Amino acid sequence: MSTPAGLNAHLDLHGASLALPLDRLFDDLPNVVFFLKGRAGQYLAVNRTLVERCAHSDKAALIGRRPSDFFPGALAAHYERQDQRV
Repeated sequence: MSTPAGLNAHLDLHGASLALPLDRLFDDLPNVVFFLKGRAGQYLAVNRTLVERCAHSDKAALIGRRPSDFFPGALAAHYERQDQRV
């Protein structure tokens, strides 16, 4: 699954500009969960760590879905309450 348009990190390394998709940037950080969600709490972009923690092998399995699709009731409810506050 590719990163949605505009979700790129722009790095300036000694005058050389580099654009990286954010999900790929965070794929290489061990034990770091990264995701972007839409207003309804659905995943728009995820990294490999979150995919593995949700017991999937492909990012596409999470895109468009919500925490309640993957996590136990109380934990999913907690995550979704956090989303509503943001």
